[in-house]
Amino acid sequence: AVARDAQLRVLDPNVVSQTFEQLQQQRSFYAFEDSLDVDRYQLTKSGPPTDVVIGSRNISLGGLQPNQRNWINDHLVYTHGYGVVAAQADSAQADGSPDFVESDLPPSGEISKLQTTTKQSFEPRIYFGDSAPNYSIVGAPSGTRPRELDLPNDTSTGQINTTYRGGGGVPIGSLFRQLLYAWKFKDKNILLSSGVNSASRILYIRDPRARVAKVAPWLTLDGDPYPVVVDGQVLWVVDGYTTTDGFPYSEQESLSSSTRTSLNATTQAVASQRNAQINYIRNSVKATVNAYTGQVNVYAWNQVKTPATPTPQPDPVLRTWEKAFPGVVQPQSAIPSDLIPHLRYPEDLFNIQRTLIAHYHVTNPRSFYNGTEFWNVPYDPTLQQGPITSTVPQPSYYLTMSPDGGTTTPVFSLTSPLVSLSRRNLTAYLSVDSQPGSDYGKFTLLTVPANAGLPGPGQVQNELDTNTTISPQFTLLNSGGSKIIKGNLLTLPIAGSMLYVEPLYVQASGGQTFPVLRKFLVYSNGNAAYESTLNTALNIVFGVKGATPPPVATGGGATGTPTPPVTSTALQDAIAAAQRDEARAETALRGGDFAAYGRWEAALKRDLKRIADAAHGSS
Repeated sequence: AVARDAQLRVLDPNVVSQTFEQLQQQRSFYAFEDSLDVDRYQLTKSGPPTDVVIGSRNISLGGLQPNQRNWINDHLVYTHGYGVVAAQADSAQADGSPDFVESDLPPSGEISKLQTTTKQSFEPRIYFGDSAPNYSIVGAPSGTRPRELDLPNDTSTGQINTTYRGGGGVPIGSLFRQLLYAWKFKDKNILLSSGVNSASRILYIRDPRARVAKVAPWLTLDGDPYPVVVDGQVLWVVDGYTTTDGFPYSEQESLSSSTRTSLNATTQAVASQRNAQINYIRNSVKATVNAYTGQVNVYAWNQVKTPATPTPQPDPVLRTWEKAFPGVVQPQSAIPSDLIPHLRYPEDLFNIQRTLIAHYHVTNPRSFYNGTEFWNVPYDPTLQQGPITSTVPQPSYYLTMSPDGGTTTPVFSLTSPLVSLSRRNLTAYLSVDSQPGSDYGKFTLLTVPANAGLPGPGQVQNELDTNTTISPQFTLLNSGGSKIIKGNLLTLPIAGSMLYVEPLYVQASGGQTFPVLRKFLVYSNGNAAYESTLNTALNIVFGVKGATPPPVATGGGATGTPTPPVTSTALQDAIAAAQRDEARAETALRGGDFAAYGRWEAALKRDLKRIADAAHGSS
C-alpha cells in the first residue's frame, strides 16, 4: 500500500540515541547526542539513496570514573571522539535493535566503504562536536610519545594513542600565550603543566553552531546541526538564515515560538531560537565545520525559486552583509559536489512556514479577519511524562515519501500535518522537497475536505491508546519491570486518505537497559493494527489478510448462485502474491537466512504496491 522506494521511518532518532549508546558506545567516555539526525547515503550501486539515522561518537568527560578525573585526563588525554554510527531508518533487526550500516571501532560499514574511493584516507576523529570538552591541549613535537587516547583496545595498556596533526586551534608554545590562556580559562595548569610543550595547540569554541557564529555573527543559525561523512571527512552541516524585522508591509512573527517543538523543548541536541520578532527569513547560507580540523566554510545558497522568478535569485540581505564582511561567504559553486546530496531543507525555516500557512491559506478577506478558517500545528501526542506536557507542537519529520500520496516518485521530504483550530481534525498535510535538485524547496499542500472529518494526530493517538484490543497489550508491556516508549507518530498521505504509523519501543528497568523496537501501531480509515512487524500491521489495516472472495451463497436446500467477487482479478492475484511472499520471508527469518529474508521483504513491498494500485483501480 506504500509507493515503491518510499521509506517509512520506523527508527525514531529521538528514541534510539540511548540504544545507539548502549550498543555502540564501546567505552563510557563516549556518548551520542540525545537526539540523532536523519541523512541519506547511496549504499547500493543502483536504486535510490537510503535514509539513515546517524549520530557521532563524541568524547564525554562525564563518562569517566571519579578517580579518572584530573587535569591531565580532562585536557590532554581524552580530547576527541571517534567516528559515526548509522542505521537504516526504515527497518530494524529481528530482535528490535537498529540495523546498523556503520558501526564499531575502528569504524566499519557501508559508509566507510564509500570513502575508499576518495583521494585521501578516511579521517573519523571528532575534535569538534556537540559535547567536546571546554578546551583541550593537543599536539607535540615529532618523535614525542603520543599522549591522546585514540582508540580503546584489548592490549596491556588498553588503548592506542595519537597526536593531533589537524592544524586547528591556537598554538600556545610560547610562555606569553600560555600565560594569556591561563588567564582566559582561569587555569594555572596551562602555565605550569609539563604536558604543554613547544608544539602544543589549544582547541576551544568546539560546538559547530558556536564556531559558525564566530565566523558569521550576523547569521541566525538553525537549531539542529547534523554530521555527514563526505570526501574522507566528518563534517557538521549548519544551516544559516538571514533575517530582519524591517521588511516593508510584512507581518512580524516570533522566531522562538514559531520554531518551538517537542525536540528543542526536551533535547539538548536541538537548540531553541532566540526570542525575537522577524518578518523576513531566508536560508541563504550552508556552512560546514570540519570535525577534525575545525575549519569553517560558509557557502551562499541560492536555490530559491518562485513562479515569478524561476531562476534562483541571490539574497539581497546576504549581499549587503557580504559588503560589510568580504571574503567570509564563498559562492555556491564552491560547495563540494559530494556534499550537495547531503544538504537538506532546514527544520526551523519549515516550522516557521507551516505556522504561516496555517493562516495564509485563507484567501477570503472576511474569513481571514474572522480567523474561523485558520489551522494549527498539532501538539505532539507522544509526549508522556516529565515537566513538558503534550501541549508542545509536534516536530516536522524527514522521510522519503510520495508528496501526493502515491502517484509521484518518492522524494526525501520534510513533512508536517496541520489540524483545525481546536487541534482535533486533520485539515491539511504539508511537505517540501528537501533533496537538492530542480524541485528543491517545492511545497506540496494536500487539503482535507471540510466534511471529511479525518482525525488528527491527537485523536488518532487517543484512539490507539483506548482501543479495547490494543490497550490491554500496553498494560502487559508496561508491567514486569518494563515500560513502553512511544516513537514518532508519522502521518502519511496514501490512496486519497491518511495513514498513521507509530513504532513502539519497550525498555526494561535498570541502568544498562535501552529501548528496543517491539511493536508497530498503524491506523487508517478507522482501522487500527498492533503487530510485531510493520508489513503485518499494514496488511491488516488495508484488509489484505482475509481479503478473499466470499463463499457461495446457499439457501432453502437449493444450490445458490455464486456472489460476484468484490475484488478484481488483479487485486486477488496481488493479495495472493503478498501472502505467499510474506510466508516465505517469515520462513527465511526463522531459518536465519537474512539474505533470503531481505529478498522476500523486497518482493512483499512490490506486492503491496500492486495491491494499492489494483484496489484504486477497482474502487
